[in-house]
Amino acid sequence: MPAGEFSLRFWGVRGSIATCAPDICGFGGETICMEVTCGDRTLVFDAGSGVRRLGKDLLARDIELVDLFISHFHYDHVEGLPFFAPMYREGARVRIHSGHGAPPGGTRSLIEGFIGPPYFPICPELFRAEWSCANIALGEVHDIGDDISLETFALNHPGGATGYRITYAEKSIAIVTDNEHVIGQTDDALGRFISGADLVIYDAMYTDAELPTYVGFGHSTWQEGARLATAFNADQLALIHHSPHRLDTELENMDADLAAKRPNSFFARQGQRIVLA
Repeated sequence: MPAGEFSLRFWGVRGSIATCAPDICGFGGETICMEVTCGDRTLVFDAGSGVRRLGKDLLARDIELVDLFISHFHYDHVEGLPFFAPMYREGARVRIHSGHGAPPGGTRSLIEGFIGPPYFPICPELFRAEWSCANIALGEVHDIGDDISLETFALNHPGGATGYRITYAEKSIAIVTDNEHVIGQTDDALGRFISGADLVIYDAMYTDAELPTYVGFGHSTWQEGARLATAFNADQLALIHHSPHRLDTELENMDADLAAKRPNSFFARQGQRIVLA
């Protein structure tokens, strides 16, 4: 059968903590959340604060089967999960996948560990959806059905994180957040992971000038994203995980610098949608 639409929409692009102020509204203040549409399938990557609005939108579209892939369990990537509307809809099905919810803990135990006292007033027992959890092996290509393949990659981040590459309709999206590169070195393994991708989503929390102050924090720079995407023949480059301190004016200036150096590259904005097929 012919493939359906292959697209990505950013529901949250901010890193570390959600922010709200007039001078950050242009790029948005919700933390990381992306919706990928593969024909009739809906894949969600990370459940930062942006997943709250996404959940309401999914129900408005009568989408009740969702696959959620979590890169890691730092708060800014999961804080929206207790507010994800499909979890409270009877008849909805939510399948949650994690690349480092490995035994003995597992993805489910990590979710149950942060949704509940003393961190949260309710427990997952109050979810009304049919929900399940799965642990995904890293460094492998997974067939997730409907002609969609999902490749995983171990990212360099404190506590670990998972990169995802989705291939559908002969196009591919590589999602790389959160990841710290070694200053002055090219990560050839990561380069091979993103090689030839039609769209690369990359962690740009810092600039090259700022990174030496934050070595060990687990993040990269927009300049490294551009270097890597160019060296490994990726097409579009979208930068995310904007620092919560970064104002719209700063991001606009950085966006202009990036576009001058590498066409087809941009700092992602909350609500932005990209159609690949």
